Amino acid sequence: LLARAAASEHAAVEGGAVAYLRLAGLVGGAWMWCRMATAARERSPHHRMKRRLARFYVEHLLPEAAVLAAQALGGRAFAEGPDDTE
Repeated sequence: LLARAAASEHAAVEGGAVAYLRLAGLVGGAWMWCRMATAARERSPHHRMKRRLARFYVEHLLPEAAVLAAQALGGRAFAEGPDDTE
């Protein structure tokens, strides 16, 4: 999607680049926390803490992914700035 848009819509791709990178980091972090929580099967305090932190990440940080995705895909509006045609 981004590769196709990059050929013709430079402003849109550049405008959404920061949001896209933040989204990639956020989703990658969530994926790793979920993997760690799945592997933490023991009842030790260390494993319980991993599961709690994974739940916190998914419930409190991951919801931002929807906003970042919208910003990344709507990059043209961010690159061009506010509409001054009034």
